[in-house]
Amino acid sequence: MAEKPEKITLTTEKSEENRIKSPSSWLNFNNFLKGIGITGAFLCILFGLWNCLSILFANWICFASGIVQFTLGIFVMGIEAPGCCKFCSCMKVLSSKVEERPSWNRALGYCVSACVPILLCPALASILPCGIVFGYGIFYCCGCKCGKKVNEKHQKMTNEGPENIV
Repeated sequence: MAEKPEKITLTTEKSEENRIKSPSSWLNFNNFLKGIGITGAFLCILFGLWNCLSILFANWICFASGIVQFTLGIFVMGIEAPGCCKFCSCMKVLSSKVEERPSWNRALGYCVSACVPILLCPALASILPCGIVFGYGIFYCCGCKCGKKVNEKHQKMTNEGPENIV
């Protein structure tokens, strides 16, 4: 008699230890994006101060661009990393209110507000940091947050299988 071949099963489930030790790629991507946003905010603050020095040369438009850029950097830093703005007590409240809004609102706000300093003073000190914040807004919306929301019935169906749904 012929013997039945053994079933080879591949499991894609990770053990409980491996799940705790290795974060998912989703968390790594979110942390990477947050890092880009915080870096862009820091550069906006730094180069915003640099643009404010243009008042020494009576360049009022670049001075105004520096003030807007500095303010943009403070707000992005306060929203993405409220722990970095302990000096301002309203940043934690602002961050929580922004988190309640839909993600496309934040992305649109980042993209529009990053364009203002570039339009006022199109110099490298404005284009580089504001371009990073603009790119962060694009990636925030398209790459990570905007997607079709799954309803509860569909989620149960994929988790438990269609035969278990009542």
